[in-house]
Amino acid sequence: MPVRLHSVPELGRTEIHVWCTELDGWDEDATRALGHLLSYDEEVRSNRFVFEQDRTRFIVARGLLRLLLAAQTGREPKEIRLEYGQNGKPYLKPGRSRSLSFNLSHSRGLAVIAIARSRELGADVEFLRDLLNLEGVAAQCCRAREYAAIIQLPSAERRRAFFRCWSRKEAFVKATGRGLATLLTSVEVWPERKGPISIIDQQTSKFGQTVWMVHDIDVHDGFSAAVAVASRDMFCTVLRLSRADLSIDPDRALRRLGGAKRIVRHDIRN
Repeated sequence: MPVRLHSVPELGRTEIHVWCTELDGWDEDATRALGHLLSYDEEVRSNRFVFEQDRTRFIVARGLLRLLLAAQTGREPKEIRLEYGQNGKPYLKPGRSRSLSFNLSHSRGLAVIAIARSRELGADVEFLRDLLNLEGVAAQCCRAREYAAIIQLPSAERRRAFFRCWSRKEAFVKATGRGLATLLTSVEVWPERKGPISIIDQQTSKFGQTVWMVHDIDVHDGFSAAVAVASRDMFCTVLRLSRADLSIDPDRALRRLGGAKRIVRHDIRN
């Protein structure tokens, strides 16, 4: 069952596309069509989920990721081959990827997919859930100055500030590919400041320090999201993706289309 996206804008070399999509509410035909795009190992992973909602969310997220990567590489979605780093960060298998990098994050049925060329990046999205012991959790994952900045805020603002801090740290950790080897307390992200923020990292390059820019992304009410990229000279474009953008036609082959449905542009150049 051929499936395609109606429009995928071309990705510039200094641009980051940040796609946002809700993973719930997709009809059976769309879910089945997206499921046909998955690799064997992704199918195996999807069948391990106990709850159908979790399985469907995984299928939709991975299927849409493959459609977006296919549009930027010229490959068929089913032909996209992924490799994984030591700590689980996914990469495109070398080939006609034109140095494409990407990262996927999801929380409570909302997914964020970030895609760029020639720059490592990481993305994170967090649902602003209630925390019974926010102060205790913040003390464990924040640096002393970050903790003080969060706690001094009015109680109504602390939760958003904490998750802003958390999503920035997670985006940076995912971008570096270090995984749990990097403690969240090892990097400072200034939760009281508006983004973008810069992080000077001595560990990511054998040639010297790397400057990472971390940008807050406005994705949806009740969520906090961030993208980290190893460059000062990039800008983000946030785009929405829904079932209405998907075309399922058994009589036509997949093909790339041009066009753009841009929502907001975040300039993150210094």
